[in-house]
Order: sequence, then structure tokens, then C-alpha cells
Amino acid sequence: MIKTKFKIDEGQCLTCGNQTHNVETNFFGRQKTSPLTIEGVAFHGRCLLCHPINPEILLSLNTESVKAPTGKVSSPVSQPDSHTEVHPKYEEDRHENSECSRKTNRISAAMGKLSSVLLESKRTKDTLPKESESDTDTGTNDCEESVAVTVVSEVTKEDAPAVSEVSVTDVSIEEALASLKSSTLSIKRKLNLHEVVSMMQKFPKSFKIQKHGLKALNTESKDIDNISPIISVGGVEVVIFAMKTHSSNNGIPELLLNILNNLAKDSSAKIKISDSGGIQEIMNILKLFPLNENIQLLGCKVIKDLIVGNAEVRTKVVGFGVVSLILEAMKNLIKSVEIQEKALLIFALLGKENTDIQLDISSNSGIEIILNSMTHFKKKSDVQEIGCSALKSFASENKDMIASLGGISIIINAMKLFLKNKVLLKNACGVLIVIAENRSNFCKEIVQEGGAKILLNAMHSHKTSKTLQEECLSLISSLSNENETCKKGIVEAGGVPIIVETMQCHQQCVGVQYQGCNALHSLSGAYSSTKAIIARNGGVEAIVRAMRLRPHVMEIQEQGCAALSTIILESEASEEKMIEAGGIEIIIEAIRAHSSSPEVLAPAFIALGVAACDNSKSTKLILKHGILDLIASALTNHRDIEPIRDAAWGALWCFAGTSMDCRLPTVACGGGLEPVLEGMRAHRHITSIQNEGILELSRVVKACTANIDSIALKGGICDILTAMQRHPSEAQVQENGCALLKNISFENADYIEAVALLDGCETVIQALITHKAVLSLQRQGCGVLLTLAHKNNFNKDKFILSGGINALVEAMEYHFGDLTFVIQAWCALKHLIKEGSGAMTDNSTSFLDIGFMMFANNTTKVPVKNEQDINAETVIDCMKGFIDFVGVQIIGCKVLSLLLKSKGTSPALAGTVKAVVYAMNHHENNTKLQEIGCDAIADLAYIHENYKFAIMDTGGIDAILAAMAMHSKHYRVQERACRALSHLASNSPSNKDLIANQGGITAILTAMKIHNVKLSVQESALAALWKIAANMSSNKVEIASSGGIKDIITAMNTFPDEVSLQKKGCGALWSLAFDNTYNQKQICYMGGTRSILMSMKTHLHNSGLQEQACAALLNLTSRNTQNQDEVVNEGGVQHIATAMSNHANVERVQERACETLWALTTSNQKARIVCFMSGVVKLVGKAMSIHTTSPNVQEQACWLLRNLIEEESIENVICTEEMRSLVDYAYTAYPNTCQKCCDYILRIIDMRLLVCSQSSRK
Repeated sequence: MIKTKFKIDEGQCLTCGNQTHNVETNFFGRQKTSPLTIEGVAFHGRCLLCHPINPEILLSLNTESVKAPTGKVSSPVSQPDSHTEVHPKYEEDRHENSECSRKTNRISAAMGKLSSVLLESKRTKDTLPKESESDTDTGTNDCEESVAVTVVSEVTKEDAPAVSEVSVTDVSIEEALASLKSSTLSIKRKLNLHEVVSMMQKFPKSFKIQKHGLKALNTESKDIDNISPIISVGGVEVVIFAMKTHSSNNGIPELLLNILNNLAKDSSAKIKISDSGGIQEIMNILKLFPLNENIQLLGCKVIKDLIVGNAEVRTKVVGFGVVSLILEAMKNLIKSVEIQEKALLIFALLGKENTDIQLDISSNSGIEIILNSMTHFKKKSDVQEIGCSALKSFASENKDMIASLGGISIIINAMKLFLKNKVLLKNACGVLIVIAENRSNFCKEIVQEGGAKILLNAMHSHKTSKTLQEECLSLISSLSNENETCKKGIVEAGGVPIIVETMQCHQQCVGVQYQGCNALHSLSGAYSSTKAIIARNGGVEAIVRAMRLRPHVMEIQEQGCAALSTIILESEASEEKMIEAGGIEIIIEAIRAHSSSPEVLAPAFIALGVAACDNSKSTKLILKHGILDLIASALTNHRDIEPIRDAAWGALWCFAGTSMDCRLPTVACGGGLEPVLEGMRAHRHITSIQNEGILELSRVVKACTANIDSIALKGGICDILTAMQRHPSEAQVQENGCALLKNISFENADYIEAVALLDGCETVIQALITHKAVLSLQRQGCGVLLTLAHKNNFNKDKFILSGGINALVEAMEYHFGDLTFVIQAWCALKHLIKEGSGAMTDNSTSFLDIGFMMFANNTTKVPVKNEQDINAETVIDCMKGFIDFVGVQIIGCKVLSLLLKSKGTSPALAGTVKAVVYAMNHHENNTKLQEIGCDAIADLAYIHENYKFAIMDTGGIDAILAAMAMHSKHYRVQERACRALSHLASNSPSNKDLIANQGGITAILTAMKIHNVKLSVQESALAALWKIAANMSSNKVEIASSGGIKDIITAMNTFPDEVSLQKKGCGALWSLAFDNTYNQKQICYMGGTRSILMSMKTHLHNSGLQEQACAALLNLTSRNTQNQDEVVNEGGVQHIATAMSNHANVERVQERACETLWALTTSNQKARIVCFMSGVVKLVGKAMSIHTTSPNVQEQACWLLRNLIEEESIENVICTEEMRSLVDYAYTAYPNTCQKCCDYILRIIDMRLLVCSQSSRK
């Protein structure tokens, strides 16, 4: 019985043991059997040795035409549902008789059924209807086909002829299957692909035909020569259609995927599959069988073949959601190494240059799954290799995630385990390069994990691998770039000799030489010891050799120059080796060969400058090779490229820094001015030479003012003006020329006269007129104008006659938004008019008004910075003289404000305030003037206390309130007016009274109601209410009775995210609640407590707000048990504790927090319990330990502990040695404020500690 059961389980014949069925065990442990057809051995599960069939009958029967639709015979017993599979064990349990009896009964039943079928077949054979053109099998139902199959499988040899009479009702499908069978069974005959595809197209819904056709296509597609014919006859389309209609049938998905896997090896087939919807169908199959390892593996293979070398297919695959499906397969089938490898390979192919999939994989936990796969198969070389390749594809957008999930350690362990696998090492280096790029912390982690040593071991183990050496060198550069710890680790691990050896072994490899230079450049850093190691191991010679062998490779020349410049810096030994190796000649040749490449020129100039610095030998050698001509050419060709300019002038400076006998005449530094001036004279028509010459002269003047005399005596002024006159359309020449003329002629009457005689005034005015849109030129023009006109009436007349007034006015009109320039231009005009000819007096009024108007639309607060002062008296005189010109008044107010802010108090104090107030009263209908006037008063009141009294005495408060009443709809006026009232009321009880008595409180609250959605108005109004209410009982009452409390809370609730407004709101509530029980209740009743706590919650990390909020809560709860309960119930204690935790180092927060908690816990047991639960004791101890020098923090903390220690549950926490030492310190350090409460606390702590000590002894 056991042997019989074993044969059934193994799918063998019960009599002889031949294999007749294929047995598979699914994921859940259930077995399914499939009948086998093996020539001479078995026929559809029938053992031909025990139950032979006549060969002629085999051909005539075509038993495939009467098989069940699934193509499987599940058991010897016929079932109504052809898809039902019967497990052999189920059959054994179902029949109680022996195996022999069951077989005999089954054969008898089969023979009886065969007789019935044959008899019925003879009666109806001639009356069968012809098959329609339909694709479906209409002649035989599932039950009849199943019975027929069962009968055929059980018939004996003697009954075989009778079986030939069995047929199906669908004659067309029978014939098609017969044709297909004859085509596929014949070995000698070539398969007719067209016939197979046509048959599948004719009967697309016939499972039997589709299955035979797919088998045929699978066989043929294995030969690559057959792929094109299959495509040409429409094979791809029929396969895709079969996927849509039959993919859920057993055995079909594997067949379909096998065919696509074969076809996908052809590039044209990939496109055909993609265009025909094959990708979507593959995805559907994978979704349908998520736990089927074979299907998932085949699917991954197909996807991999499709995406190789085809970007369009890759895009489509990603669009159909392949990422999530593959990740799910990896997750579900983690034990399948083949699936892990194929999935990782797909990700490696998809992730390249595809940012979307990089983000997609991170959002689907893909990085974690990939790393889990590598961890699970850490001893599988292929998994590690492909995993590193996949991570490399995704690392650019996921470096943080890779590092946080331990990816660096996993990668380095893989390198350690498979040090002989070059591909793995290369991929691993690629991942680490991306991770380390611009991330110092990751670089350190790589080195700490032993990455540097493994990297160098890899280089040593694979000396002949160019690509691996290149990747390793690149990783060394990334690790050591601006990371001193990593540099040190690599150098100490012996990195320098290995790098040099690698460069020696691969002299002809461009990549190795470039990365080698880059690595040495990165390692050299600031350590002189490293530079010595590089020089001692032949690093300098290796760099020079690389540059010599590849003179036309820009990258090598760039990195070589950069490396040499760093290595020889402050290292005489390295510099000597460079000179001996011919490094200077190589650098100069690089400059010649790459004169159009900024990337090479800049480091080359720097290297030469470093070599020449304090080294006459190097300087002579450099100058001998004509470097100065090369630098001049570079400055001409690349004058807009700042790195080249900086490097070139730096090199020239270094050349000039040696002894005078080594300075050639072409060096424009120090006293060597002749080359610059001669060059400008010789090439006057070349703009770049003129501009660079002027810039060089400017640099010389800036470096040493003594050179001004040399420039003037050698004709430099004439050369500058000639350059400006010859190139009037070049803004850079004009701007640099004006700047240089200003520096040369500043406070030097002789040079001022020389400029004027050479038509310098006219040249400057022409530059201003021509380039009025260039602001920087206008600034320089005004500067030189002021310099030339200062105390020189002759030059003033020349400027006026040349149209200087109009030029400056036009410039101010064009640049009216730049306040600094307008002031500078006004300064120039003022000097021209003040002592100019009387012909200009008639136009002075209109001109000044235009000049003032330039400020009207500018609100920028910029301090005045000019050589010539604009004093307040001048502005006041202008405002008095032109009182009817509103533009003059507006700009006057602004300029006065700026002047006083930059200079503080002034002798014209009373006149300043009076001028502003008078202007506001005179133009009360002008909104803009009222806005600017209020702003000026606000600034004046903020600058100094003296201004507050002056404003009050001159009627400034009345003017502000009048402006608020007349321009109530203009929010800017209201905002500036509230700001002015806030500054006036600050620390001034008399102004507070005056503002309240004049109706200021009503005006402020009215502004808040009208402009309730304007943040600036609300913020300024809250600040004003805060200051007005502070320490003024009558003002507090008036604000509350006028609805101010509600307005304040409404403003805080309207703008919860504006921290500045919340501060001022808390401050206003703080002032209103202080020593005023009625206001305390009103604030609490109107939701003020919740608003304050919400503000604390919203702005956890703003210490200023936390301080103000705690102060407000302190005043709200002081001697008010009802408010205390509300604060506690609303979570106030927790918010205060959070503030203490977040701002432990902020003294004011700790002081206010402790004081507020003291007020809450004085008579409120619940508050004390909540304090204990919120960890307040620990926070108080921390505050006392941090702020030992703050008497206020120590005092408030001790009083809070005094309240908390009254609670028995809290006493244990406070009564510790640590807390005792803190309290004792406060007692000793601040006896005047802390002694009383500390004495009480210490007594309780000492008693408690004594009891504990005695208990422990017992």
C-alpha cells in the first residue's frame, strides 16, 4: 500500500513504474498532476507498456481534440468541471477498497462508458452540424469532453479500434487541431509559421488551438533566425492576444513569458511587443501570480531583455508600475536568489539617468528591499555585484536613505568579502562616490567603516584593471575633498604610494591619469606632511608626466595644474622636484595649448604664481618662457571671467613681488607702470586692452596711494581720458575710467586742474549722458563730478555748460528707486548750484523738486554714505523754501529721518521736528506725505528720548491723530501712525496720557477694526496698545471698556503664524492683565488664555515669543484662582515646560517660566501635580545648573521648588543630593533673594535624606 501511494505521489504507472504524469507541489503544499505524452512510453497519462494502443488508432483519434479545456486529466474519475484538480491523496481517502480493486472498477466503468459513447456516436455522426466560423468550441460541453478523455485514457489494447469512432461536434476546430498536430509532430517537415499564426488568429478564443500554437511558437522562437519570420507573420500580436484571453489558464503564463523572452532578444521585437501592449500584459500576469516563483522569474527575464538598450521601452515599463511589482516580488520571494538577481539587474538598468524612478523606488521602500536582499545573500557574489549596480543607479537621489539604512556598511562588507571581484568593486566604488559627493559626514562614515583600507587593498589587488583603478581614484578624491579626517585616514593607510604606482602602471589611460591628479590634489590639503609624502613618493613627477603625455587633454591639464599649485604651496621640496621634472615648462605649454579654456588657465596661473612667490629662481624661469604675453592675452580674451582675472593678476603680483632686477617691464605692479601705459598707447583701438589697463592702474592705486604720483607724472591721466574718449560706447571703460580719475584727483588741486585741461569734465558728462541706464557708472560719474567741482568754480562752470545738470536729473529719474544714488546725485547737484553761476538760480526750484520726487516711491532705509555731507540745516532750509512742493516735503522728511538715524542727535533738533510736523499740517490731504510724515516721526521718536518731547511740544501727536482720522481708509497711514504712537508712548508717561486724552486709543482700535486683515496695521496697533497700557491704570481701563481686549485676541487668532504679531499681542495682554482683576477675567472669558497657549504651541522654537507668553500667563493668573484653573486645564503647564525644555539656555525664558509656574502652584494642588507629571522639577534643576550667574533665574526657581516640595508625591523627586547642591548654591550665592525659600527647602531635603540614610543602615 505504501509503494502504491508512493507511485501515485510520484506520477508513476501503478504496474510497471513508468512516468505517466508530471506532479507539481504549489506554494500551499498541494499537488497537481499533468498527464504526460512520451513516445513509446506514455500517451496522455496512459502507460503504453501496460496498456498499448494501435499506432494507427493514435493518429486517427487525435485525442487532443477531446481533452479538457485546461489540457490536464486530473484523475481517472470524470468531473463535471474540467478545471477541477483531484489530489491523488484525496482519491486514496475517498475509496476504501484496495488499489487493485479500484483499478479494476475504473477500467470496467470506462469500458461501459466507451460502449455508450460509441453507440451514440454512430447514430448521430451523419447529422452533426457543420462548424460555424465562430472562435468558440460549440459542439461538446465540458462534461462530455472530460468523459471522452477519461475513456480514452483507460481503454485497453483490444478495445482500441472502437475508440477511433469517437469525435467532437466542432468539426472545424477538430480539423484545425489535426493540422496543427501534424505540423508540430512531424520532425522531418519544416513548421509553417504562417499556418500556425493564421490558425491562432482564426480561433483566438479556442484554448486548445491557442495552446498548440503557442507551443509551436515557443519551440521555433528559441532559434534566433526564426524571430524575424515570427514577427513578419504577426506572431507577436497573436501572443499578446493570447495573454489577454488565456493568461489565467494553468501552464499558459509560463509558455507566453517563455515566448516573449525568446523574442525580446531582437531589437525590432522589443518595439513590437511594446507597441502591441505586451508590457501591460506582462505586468498583469505578474500581478495575477505574485507568489509563483517560476512566473515571476520569467517575467523579470522578459522585462530585463525588453529594457536593455531601449530607452523608450524603459520609460513605458516604468509608467506601467514595474517598480512596485518587482519590489513586491523581491519581498515575497526573498529566498529565490535568481529572482533577486534579475530584479536587481532590472533596477540597475532602469535607474540610470531616470530621476523619476529614483524617487519612485525610495517612496516604495525600494532601497530598504534592495539592501535586505544584499544582506540576505551577503555571500552571493552576483547578488552583491548587481545590488551595488542598482544602488549606484539610485544613489544620486537617495544617498541619505542608503546611509541611514546601513547601506554604507553593507557595501563595504561586500567589497571585503569579494575583494577579487572586479566588477563588484567597481560598482561598489561607484555607489560610494555618489554617496560621498559633498557629504562630509558620509565620507567620515566610509572611512570609519574601513572603506579606505579596503579601497587601497582593491587597488593593490587589481593593479592591471584600468576601470577599477579609475573608480577607486575617483572615490579617493570624493572622500578627501574638503574633509581633513578622511585625507588623514587615506594617507595613513598608504594611499599616496598606491596612487603614484597606479599612475605609473597606467600611463596611457586618460581616466587613471586624470583621477590620479585629482586624488593627489584632494589629498594634499593643508598638511605639509602630506605634501612631503607626495613629493617623497614621486607624486610630483607622476603629475608632470601625466601632463606631458596628454598635452591636449584639457581635464588632465586642469587637474595637473591644480594639484601642483596645492602641493608646492609652502613646500620647497615639492617645488624643487617640480622644477627638476620640467613642471614649469609643462604648465606654460598647457596655457598655450588651452588658451581658450578657462578651466585650464585659472589653475595654471595660480600654479605659476605660487611657484614664483618668494622664489627668484622660479620667477626667472617663468618669465623666460614669455608668460606675461600669455597672461595679457588671457586677460584680453577672458576679461569677463573672474577666476581667470583673479588668477592672472595674482600671478603678476607674485612675479612683481620678487626683487626689482627680476621684474620685467611688462609687469603692472608697484612702480612698474611703463608696460601698462605703453600697452594702452600702442593698442588704443583695442577696447579690452584699454579696460584691463585702467583696471590694472586702479589696482595699483588701491594697493599704494603713492603710485598716484607715478601715474600722473608718466602721463597716465592723459591715457585714461584718451581711452574714455576713444571708446565712448564701452560702459566698462567709462566706469573704470571715472573711478580711477576720482581716486587720482581726490583732494589734489594739481591733478584736478590737469583733468579739467584735458577735457575731463566734458568726458565725464558725456559718459553720464551716454550710459544713464548703467547705475554703477552713474555712481562713479557723480563721485568724480563731486571731486572735480569741490572748491573749483572753473570746473563747476564747465560741468554746467556741458549739460551736467540735465545729465544728473535724467539719471535720478531713471534710477529713482535707488535711494543711495539719488542722495549722491543730489549732493553733486547741491554743490554745483551752491556756488555756480546765477544763470542756474531760476531753475533751482524746479530742479530741487524733481530731485526730491525721486525719493517719493522709495521706502528703503539706507544710511547716507558720501564724501560730502548733507546736513539737516540744508534739508530744513529747502523744505521751508519750497513748502508748497509736496515732493520736496516728502523727500525732505525721508532724508531727515535717514540723516538723524545715521548721525543721532543734531543741533537742528527743534527745527527738524517742526519741519516734519509743519509739512504734515500744510499738506494734510496728501496721503503719501501723511504716511511719510508719520514714518519720520516714528523714526525720530525711536532715535532719542529728546525727540519725543520735541514732537509732543510741536503738536506731533495731534498731527498723527489728525492723519489717522482723515485717512482712515489708507492702511499705510494707519500702520505708520500706530508705529509712531508706539514709539512716542514707550517709556514716556506724559505721552501716554496725551495720546489717551487726545483720543489715540479710540483711533488705534478703529484702525484695527477697519483694517482687520492687514497684518502690518494689526501688528503696529498691538505694539501701540502694549506701550500705552504699560503701567497706566487709566489707559488699561479705557482700552478694555472700548473693546480693545477683544480686538487684540481677534488679531492673534487671525494671524496665528505671524510670530512678531503674536509677541506684540502677548505683550498687550501682559500689560492689560497686570494688577487688574477685571481685565484678567475679561481676557480669560474672551479666550485670551487659549490664544496665548496656541501661540506658544505654534511657535515652539521662538524664545522671544515664549518669554512674552509666559509673562502674559503670569499676569493673567496672579492671585486669580479661576484663571489658574483654566490655564492648567488648557495644558498651560505642559506648554511652559516645553518652553523651558526647548530654550534651556535662554535666561529670560527660564525666569519667566519659573515665575509663572510659581504663580500657578502657589495655591493650586492640581497645578503642582501636573508640574510633577510634566517633569518640571528636572527642568528647574537644569535651569539652575545652566544659569548659575543669573540671580533672577535662581530666585524664581527656588520659589517654584518651595511650592512644589509641599506636595508629598513631588517631595521624593526634589529631595536628592543633586537638587540639594543646586539649592545650596542659590542660598550661598544670592542670600538676599533666595535665603528665605532656600532655607525651608534645605530643611525638608536634609530631613528626608537623613530618614533615608537611617533606613538604609537598618
